[in-house]
Amino acid sequence: AKAKKSLVEFGIFAMEFGKVTADFNATRQKIVMNPRWNKYYGPGGTDWDGPLRDGRNRGGEPYYCPKGWKRFSFVVTNEIYQKYKVYDWPICYHGTKFDFSMMITLSGLKASGGCHGDGVYLSPSIKYVSHSRYCAPFEFLPVHLEQAKDIGWAKHYIEEFENYQNKWIQVAFMCRVKPGKYRKLRDTMQLEFLDKHLDEDGKFDNID
Repeated sequence: AKAKKSLVEFGIFAMEFGKVTADFNATRQKIVMNPRWNKYYGPGGTDWDGPLRDGRNRGGEPYYCPKGWKRFSFVVTNEIYQKYKVYDWPICYHGTKFDFSMMITLSGLKASGGCHGDGVYLSPSIKYVSHSRYCAPFEFLPVHLEQAKDIGWAKHYIEEFENYQNKWIQVAFMCRVKPGKYRKLRDTMQLEFLDKHLDEDGKFDNID
């Protein structure tokens, strides 16, 4: 019951304060938030250096700490975890505009065109997806908090976002990617300074 009170509040915020600028087809009517698994990454929170060594395989891919980010979790049923064994899937990120966060939450990531063709574009590097080209900053103003109160946000989320007033925030989705269902390609910005971090196959040699 407690989780249901937190129903899709973060997404409602995006719909209330962000102009809907893209069509979407909702595949679900609601998302139940799961505050138990909310966490801050970095000093004073969940923090580690180098690839995480916790005994999980994650498709053989390294997982680095997304330092400086706060995770807001939603409920994923045990049935999903057991059926798809998602703990063994690699973790990647998708940066987006704040306006789109509700649409993606309800409809999922959709394949679209890009420099490598149609597909969903993800990166194992939170630093890369946080570039403003993908993860556009959004200024959280006091008026936004007042509007959140007006639409009935739960108290703990109001208190959480009081800390973000007059600050710029970004939104990125932490995703699990099914092994064997993705391709590794060079960066989509194709910036020369990144070349020193790429091996001969055009893949990151260090993605933290």
